[in-house]
Amino acid sequence: MKQELTDEEWHTLIVYARWWANNKKDKFFHWTIGDVINEVIVAFFSIKHRYDPSRGSINTFLNAHIWDPVFRSYCNQFGISISRPGQKRGQRMPPRVYANKWHPLPDNYDKAIAPPLEEDVEVPLLPDEYEDIIELLKRGLNQKQIGFVLGVTESRISQKMRQLRKQMNIST
Repeated sequence: MKQELTDEEWHTLIVYARWWANNKKDKFFHWTIGDVINEVIVAFFSIKHRYDPSRGSINTFLNAHIWDPVFRSYCNQFGISISRPGQKRGQRMPPRVYANKWHPLPDNYDKAIAPPLEEDVEVPLLPDEYEDIIELLKRGLNQKQIGFVLGVTESRISQKMRQLRKQMNIST
């Protein structure tokens, strides 16, 4: 499929994303319908290289291929790991198990709070190219979504984030 979508293809994608989000809203209870619609659109651009118009419409393609990237993005955002423990060759496949990737801190975990600074600290001004990225991060978008909004690749956003951390001397 060519890189740019025609107006008709965009319209088809948006109508499909709205329909799909309304039908699947119960599966993504941490997301609003708008979040699901955005994720369907972002996921389409990650899988559109597999779309072949000679084999069917965009709707047919999306019906078969959109669930997995959207659900995986949802799980990654909320720290849910997907596994099938105990699967053995020749036996029925066990049901999926969903578990949190993050583990809660123990009850006795205390972290000392740093005393407030008495003198003013000079915060370096950030270059303008980072302001859009930071603003979108504040809104809760991930790097893939920020790349889509800004019209660049996810890896470019990742590079910018590395450069920003380096400028601010933040280790990850």
